Amino acid sequence: MMGMLGSAHPATVVADASSTVPDAVINIEDAPSVDPTNNITVTYAKAVLEGYGVEKRGSINEDEDTLYDGEGYISYFFDEIANATEPIGSATFTVDAAEAGLYELSLGYYIPEGYGDKVTSIQINGAGTGELTLDAPAAGTVRAEKMVSKVLLDAGSNTIQIMRGWGYYGIEHIRLEPANAPASSNKLGAENSSMSGEDSIRNSGRGYSGEAHKTDTLTNPEVTAEARALMDYLVSQYGKKIISGQQTLEDVEWIKEQTGKYPAIFSTDLMDYSPSRVANGASSTEVEKMIEWSKRGGIVSLCWHWNAPKGIGGNEPGNEWWRGFYTDFTTFDVEYALTHPDSEDYQLLIRDIDAIAVQLKRLQDANVPVLWRPLHEAEGAWFWWGAKGPEPTKQLYRLMYDRLTHEHKLNNLIWVWNSERKDWYPGDDVVDIVSLDIYNPAGDYNPSIAKYEALVSLVNNKKLVALAENGPIPDPDILQEYGADWSFFSTWTGEYIRDGKTNTIDHLKKVYQHDYVITLDELPANLYSNFDGKADHRESTGEIEGNEQNEHAGDSYGSSSEIQNSFTDIEGHWAKSDIELMLNQKVVFGIGNGQFAPNHPITRAEISVLIARAIGLDSQPATGRFSDVAKTSWYAGAIEAVSETGIVGGYADGTFQPNAQVTREQMAVLIARTMAYTGHNPAVTGNSLARFADNSSVSPWATADVNEVLASGLIHGVSTDLFAPKEMVDRAQAVVMIKRLLVYLNLMNS
Repeated sequence: MMGMLGSAHPATVVADASSTVPDAVINIEDAPSVDPTNNITVTYAKAVLEGYGVEKRGSINEDEDTLYDGEGYISYFFDEIANATEPIGSATFTVDAAEAGLYELSLGYYIPEGYGDKVTSIQINGAGTGELTLDAPAAGTVRAEKMVSKVLLDAGSNTIQIMRGWGYYGIEHIRLEPANAPASSNKLGAENSSMSGEDSIRNSGRGYSGEAHKTDTLTNPEVTAEARALMDYLVSQYGKKIISGQQTLEDVEWIKEQTGKYPAIFSTDLMDYSPSRVANGASSTEVEKMIEWSKRGGIVSLCWHWNAPKGIGGNEPGNEWWRGFYTDFTTFDVEYALTHPDSEDYQLLIRDIDAIAVQLKRLQDANVPVLWRPLHEAEGAWFWWGAKGPEPTKQLYRLMYDRLTHEHKLNNLIWVWNSERKDWYPGDDVVDIVSLDIYNPAGDYNPSIAKYEALVSLVNNKKLVALAENGPIPDPDILQEYGADWSFFSTWTGEYIRDGKTNTIDHLKKVYQHDYVITLDELPANLYSNFDGKADHRESTGEIEGNEQNEHAGDSYGSSSEIQNSFTDIEGHWAKSDIELMLNQKVVFGIGNGQFAPNHPITRAEISVLIARAIGLDSQPATGRFSDVAKTSWYAGAIEAVSETGIVGGYADGTFQPNAQVTREQMAVLIARTMAYTGHNPAVTGNSLARFADNSSVSPWATADVNEVLASGLIHGVSTDLFAPKEMVDRAQAVVMIKRLLVYLNLMNS
């Protein structure tokens, strides 16, 4: 801040812009024409316009654009007028829905080349659903269609009003189809089709992809037991309930007075620990407050309004030193600092990060796990860390992650990224949760479904999605209707919670007394003690049971029919028998608490350990060849072993990226290299990859190996016509593939 429903699909309805269609709304049964995808089109001319500026145009190019080749559009190419007597222009479509339910709303639009992304907003039957982003069309084009949001329609007549938002653009049509209709791009789990034919991510018709499919594997494998327990709890509630949160302890107490309930999360700020603020006399007791809140059984969330290290004002009115986190109130250049590591500016960045590390270490010493959200709202550019665009911000985030995690050994942090933009995302290997700060108009309790789905899409539905800051709290009933499964919310301080308009008292009582909302008293009493005070260091944190590598080099694994051990979370799983077999052969272990986490994406560290165990490689002393592999880490010996064999290599920058996830094409390469290392180089005839429609998307460096392992039967497509080379491999899929490899190498009975 400071800056699905049922199995019968409703009839597909499209409102479009063609002036040749006589009715504003056409049900599919009455459609005079059908396009190749069986969607009905009604043209833009049937929208009702209101307010100034907006107009209907035919095939008319805007300004100097020469690329527009559509039939027409509703023009939002106008400037707002201060003190206008008319409302700002909007367009309303009336749509008849055969059945009530969730629909996917797509917009066909026109944005001239070079104009960039635009933002609009819509109201469904008079209620807002949040801002919608219209991405700039591909280079050389000016027209596009995008599914922008799910919308909840009543049976019968509905209105969809498109507001101007900001920027210049045209709307050609709107399109509606049932939200729970299977998407054409849906893919089966990477190995399930060959095992049972079931979807690994089953579509329940709720939310973005149905059943929650999130990983609780944290990016830092050395996290404290408390941080791991907190993440496990967040994952366990995801898609079931939303966890309540509030900024500042004073407002936390105010919430209790108004509603009878405390929020579960206390959110605060390390702002006054910034060295440039301390130098001007600032002090803070927020760390003490967080420790006390944790002792009460609550959850702590932290941001950092990082006062610029230098180049800030003094005490002059309008340019005071305490404004120094804003771009407009500092001359500090983050891009210069990061590209000049010998400069004073870079050293000041390190100084500030180290100063904050001292406060975070106090929390770690008090056994307080933290939802840590640095560099928030960077894409807005109103804070100096985002003023130079995405690349410096990502570089600064990764610098902070590396220094806090590896230099200061801060293992109590759950890293929360705060943007929906793909070009700003720093990478899966340094992000545990993705989030947004959303400030809807006062009293607008919509679920921000489009923003939610943008975040889900950003991380391929593999990480938790949270509402890190908010003005109006989304209505719990509407959240459930839309399937907007925000993990938690945290309302900003001051007027956003107390003015009686942004969140009315009645609304606050509804939220905090709602069954869907988790409050402090509903958190588990043993929230931070699920691991008996220490983490379970096996597969996900790396130590092998008894600190032993398996000793099967040159020997065969037996195939015992008696299962001695299993896991609580694989009952009914398609890979259960293979997981149990590999467990009893001591090739795999669980993540602790009796669980295996079969659907969690496997990391490069984990697959290195798995391969080393499977083929009997002895753990090797760590040499420090990779800058991001600590010699004392659980996976160091296995990484050393597999890298010596050439099975798994590092990156050109000297890193190994142990927490990066493994794609299907990468997995195929690892299997092929393992085959070669053990002396198996099958003669491959024909092109097994050619049968897949997406064969051209396999990276050139992986094509030969993918073809080899396909021909050998060690990996299969995700369906009969898709290989999905860039899809991540989960732990169960990896175990099945390695088991097949062992059988192929005659190291295990089938």
